Amino acid sequence: MEILPFKNFNFSKNVFPIDENGRKIDIYKFEICECTGLNLYYPNLLIKTRGNLILPLLERTMSLNIGTIYDNTTYNHSTHIQA
Repeated sequence: MEILPFKNFNFSKNVFPIDENGRKIDIYKFEICECTGLNLYYPNLLIKTRGNLILPLLERTMSLNIGTIYDNTTYNHSTHIQA
């Protein structure tokens, strides 16, 4: 099952003006969903909703320039942990 970044979905609301660093802060509302992933600890959490697996963050480890364990991979949902 492919993991989609949350930015692919248009169910967000902007709550603050763009800050001095050019960042936009949005809030996303997920309905009828469950937490899943290889474990339920940050940043390994995924959100499963209506047949989609959603990665709820876009983050890179600055010193290594790498993202989460899910980047550029297809996740085998049969090995997940569910909350």
